[in-house]
Amino acid sequence: MYQQMLILIINELQPFVDFAVRDQREIILKYRKHGALTEGCK
Repeated sequence: MYQQMLILIINELQPFVDFAVRDQREIILKYRKHGALTEGCK
């Protein structure tokens, strides 16, 4: 029973999680293009 509820909750949240991950990747790629991440670490 708990497993079924968990699967339902995960299915409900999946689009939001996918969107957040995609958004984060785009931000990281933008920073990489500008060299902000690599130059900031040195």
